Amino acid sequence: MDVIGCGVFSMCSAGTAALGAWQLQRRREKVAQIEARRAQLDGDAIPLTDRPVLWSKVALPPGRYDRQQFLVGPRGGPSTIATDHGSSGISTGGLGYQIIAPFTASDGSVYLVNRGWCQRKSASLGLESLADEPIAGQVGVARPYERILGSAPPPSNIFVSMDAPEMMSRISPDSQTDFFVDLLESNGNSVGGVLHRKRIDDFLHFPTSPEKHVAYAFTWFALSAAVATMTVIRFRKRSKQTFSR
Repeated sequence: MDVIGCGVFSMCSAGTAALGAWQLQRRREKVAQIEARRAQLDGDAIPLTDRPVLWSKVALPPGRYDRQQFLVGPRGGPSTIATDHGSSGISTGGLGYQIIAPFTASDGSVYLVNRGWCQRKSASLGLESLADEPIAGQVGVARPYERILGSAPPPSNIFVSMDAPEMMSRISPDSQTDFFVDLLESNGNSVGGVLHRKRIDDFLHFPTSPEKHVAYAFTWFALSAAVATMTVIRFRKRSKQTFSR
């Protein structure tokens, strides 16, 4: 039984150590992902098409925004609303909405464009500040849509996620899309003082950062060491007791 118990505890120690090594591998992969995306975003903006390279900068063609708007939220804002204290998002700007607008290009193609984030209390002002905004020269980042699994489409135009297919079905049933264009900050960090847009660095943030992977790895390695230590102490005592008998 002692041999079996020692084997079980040793396997637990080895398993947690393997999880720690896996987290270090995930960190290396995440760093590579960030650098690859950074290189992609550092390039020049390319003309927007219906099949853009995701996570690349795109330039809007001549066209117009439709009057219909979608709100996505509530959620925290981008880093452009950071204060002198160095914090941003929910802690400084509170919760708000991303304003999504259908954009019709001169050739008739329809795209969904995230025109920026505004505080919940300023949603109407954010929409008003977009009324006369020039389109020429606007640059954004093409990014995949979001959808919460199992969620039903909302009856109103207020969504909890960037559900591009559902939004597109409401404005152009014959059109399909699986991406958004997030407009980038330009000429200041807000539009009309209430609408805020993202910087390039905002697109380099992942839900699990390289630093978190290191923390997870440390936790698994520490647990592995603790199990190994307890195994040695426990079975050394058992061996001494058996020998004394």
